[in-house]
Amino acid sequence: MARPLAVYGLALAAVAGGLALAGILYEAGARPPAIDHFNLEWRLGSDELAGVAYRRLAESNSRESLRLFELALRRDPASPYRWCDYGEALLAAGDQERAARAVFRGVQMGPAVAPVLMRAVNFARRVGDAGGALQHGRQLLALTPDYDDAIFTAWDRMELPAAALLVSGLPDRRSAQSYLRHSLAPTTWRWIESRGYADDPLADKYAAALLKRHEYAAAWQAWTSYVGAREAGYPGKNAIFNPGFEREPAGTVFDWRVDAVPGVAVTRDLAIAAEGKASLRLRFDHTGNLGDSGVSQRVVLQPGSYRFEGRMRTQEISSDEGLAFRLFDPENPSLLDARTGSLNATHDWTLLSVDFAVRPATRLVEVRVARTPSLKFDNKLGGTAWIDALVLTAR
Repeated sequence: MARPLAVYGLALAAVAGGLALAGILYEAGARPPAIDHFNLEWRLGSDELAGVAYRRLAESNSRESLRLFELALRRDPASPYRWCDYGEALLAAGDQERAARAVFRGVQMGPAVAPVLMRAVNFARRVGDAGGALQHGRQLLALTPDYDDAIFTAWDRMELPAAALLVSGLPDRRSAQSYLRHSLAPTTWRWIESRGYADDPLADKYAAALLKRHEYAAAWQAWTSYVGAREAGYPGKNAIFNPGFEREPAGTVFDWRVDAVPGVAVTRDLAIAAEGKASLRLRFDHTGNLGDSGVSQRVVLQPGSYRFEGRMRTQEISSDEGLAFRLFDPENPSLLDARTGSLNATHDWTLLSVDFAVRPATRLVEVRVARTPSLKFDNKLGGTAWIDALVLTAR
C-alpha cells in the first residue's frame, strides 16, 4: 500500500497547486492562454518558456511576457521558481496584490530554496514591505551565508529601523557578526556585546575597520569596553594593554604587535620578569644597524599631558646607541615624537620614563621599542634586552 499512498499524496499536492494557481490566474477576469498543440510554445519545457518570457520582458513586452510566464507556471505548478517568475511578471504589469500572493506561494513551495528566498527579499524591497524583507531575509540568513551581502544591501536600500532589523532580521550569532562587518554601526556592536555574540577576532576586526575609516574614538571605545575587565585599571589608569606580557601578544589592533624585523628575535620570557611572571625578550644577532625592533602598540589618547614609564633590562647590548621607548604620532610625527632614555651594555631592570603632551590634532599614539641607528663603523646591534611593566597614564 505504500506506493499507492505516495501516488495519492502526489496527486493531492498537484490538485492543491492547481487550485492555488487557478485562484491567482482566474480572479479579476484572468484567462489561461489558448491551447495550440501545433504552436512551438507547447513543445517547450517550463524553464525554456520562462527564458523566452524574460526576453519578452526585457523587450518591454509585458503582456506577452505575462502570458508566457502563465504558461510556464501551468507546465510546472510545483516549481517555486515559476511562482516567483509569475509574481514578478504580475508586479511588472502593475498587479501588486496578486504578485505578492504568487511570490508568497513560491516561498511556500520552496521554503529552504535560497534563490527563492532572495527573490522574496528583493520583491519585498521593491514593494516596500519591511516585514516581508526581514522575515525572508532572516530565513535565508539562517540557511546559508552565501547571500549575506545581498540581503544586507537590500535592507540598507530600504532604510529599515535599526531596532527592528537587529531584533527581527538576525537569527543567530553568525548572521549578527556578519551584519556588524557590513554595517560597522556602534548600535550593532552594542547589541552584539549585550547578547554575548562578540569575540576577540570580531572585536579586533571591528576596531581595525573603524581605524581605517579614521573613527579613532569609536574604535578605542569598542575595544576597551570589550576587553577592559581583563586588565586592572585599563584603560583609565593605564592605557597600555597587556602591560606585563602576562599573556602572549595577540597582534590585535590595540594589543602588542610584533613585526618580523631581520636581525632580532622576539619572544615572551617566562623565566625573567620585573613584575609578574613574564616579560618580552628581544635578542639581536649582530647583523644590522637597527632603528626599529618591530615591537609596538597603538593607543588613542585625548588631548592633554601624559607620562610613560617602562622597565628594561639589557645584557651585552654591543652598540654605542642603546634601546629606548619611543612614543609618537604615526600619522604625523612632527606633532608628537618623544623618547625615554636609552640602555646599552648590561643593566639590571631600569625604569625609563618620559613626559609628553598630546595635541588636539593627534588622534593615534604609537609606543615602540626603538633605537637611533649608530654612526660608528662598528654599528651592528647585538645582545639581549627585556621589557616589562609598562604604564601610560594622564598626568
